[in-house]
Amino acid sequence: MISFWYTIVLVAAIIISQISSHWIVVWIILGLSSISMIPIISRNTTPRAVEASVKYFIFQALASAILLGGILVRYINIGTFGTEGIYTTVEGVFILLALVIKIGLFPAHFWFIDVVSGLQFYQCFYVIVISKLIPLIFIINISTEFLSNAYLIVGCSSVLIGSVLGTSQVQTRKIMAFSSVAHLGWIVIIIPYTNYIVPLLLFSCYIVVIGLALEQCNNMSLYSIGNARKQSQSSEVLLFLISLISLGAFPPTIGFLYKWIMFIIIIKEGLFMVAAFLIIMSVISLYFYLNLAFNIFSIYWPVNKSVVLSGVSNQNGLSITIGLVIIFPLFFLGPITNYLW
Repeated sequence: MISFWYTIVLVAAIIISQISSHWIVVWIILGLSSISMIPIISRNTTPRAVEASVKYFIFQALASAILLGGILVRYINIGTFGTEGIYTTVEGVFILLALVIKIGLFPAHFWFIDVVSGLQFYQCFYVIVISKLIPLIFIINISTEFLSNAYLIVGCSSVLIGSVLGTSQVQTRKIMAFSSVAHLGWIVIIIPYTNYIVPLLLFSCYIVVIGLALEQCNNMSLYSIGNARKQSQSSEVLLFLISLISLGAFPPTIGFLYKWIMFIIIIKEGLFMVAAFLIIMSVISLYFYLNLAFNIFSIYWPVNKSVVLSGVSNQNGLSITIGLVIIFPLFFLGPITNYLW
C-alpha cells in the first residue's frame, strides 16, 4: 500500500513536469520524485538494501545541488527561470551534468550500478525506468547545437561502459543495469539531431523490453545464473530468452527496431565514425546477452523441454506477447526507414 501511494506521487510528478515551464518548479518536482523513490527502494531492511537507498539519496541530492547551480547561472546570464529558449554552454553543461547524474549515465554511472544490484526486481523497474522519465524529458528540452558535443561524449562513453563492463557480470541485476546505461547512451546521442517525440518513443520501446525482462527475472527468482529456480514455467523461460535477445537488438525484435531507427538518424547526420563505434559496441553487448541466454537455456532445457515440445502457440497470452516483441516491429521497419531516410 505504501508503494502504491508513492507511485501515485511519482506519476503526478511526471505529469506536472510535462506542463511546467519554470526551472524552480522542475527542481522541486525532481526533488519530490527522488524523495518518493526512497520508501519504495528501502522496503527491505537488509544491509545491502539500506546501502542502496543511502547511495541513491546522496547522489540525487548532489545532482539537485548542481542543478540548482545551473539554474542560478541561467538566471544570471539571461534573467529568466524559464525552461524554454537557448542554453549557453556554461549553464547547459551544469544542467546537463545534474540530469545525467540523476539518470545514472557517464560520468556518474557507478552509483546507479551499485543501487540496482542491491534491490529486488520490482524495485529495479522503478530505478531503471520510472526515475529516469523526468530527467530524460529535460535532457531533451535543453538540447542545442552548443551542447551537441557534450551529448555525444556522454552518450558514447555510456555505451562503451555499458557494453564492455557488462560482459564480465554474472549477477542478473547488474547486467540489466549496464544494459540500461548502454541503451540510454544510444538515446542521448541522437537527442540533438531529432525532434522531441522520437527519443521518448524509443525509450517507450525500451520500457517494454526491460519491463518484460525484469518481470520474468522476478518470476524465475533469477538473481544470478547459479541460483536460478529450475521449477519455473516453460513460458517464463521462453519470454525471458526473447527479452534478452531483444535487449541485444537481435533482428527482428523491438530492440532491433529502435536501434535501427537511431542508427539511421546517426548516419543521416554524417556521424560515420560514431555509427561504426556503436555497431562494435552492439556486437559486444549482444555477446553477453546471448551468453546469458545460453546459460539460462542450458539450465532450464533438461527440466522444461516442453518449451518446444508442448506447442506454446496454444497459450494465447504468451503468443500475443511473443508476437508483439518479434513480429510487430516487422510491420514498421520498412515505412520508418523510408520516412527517416
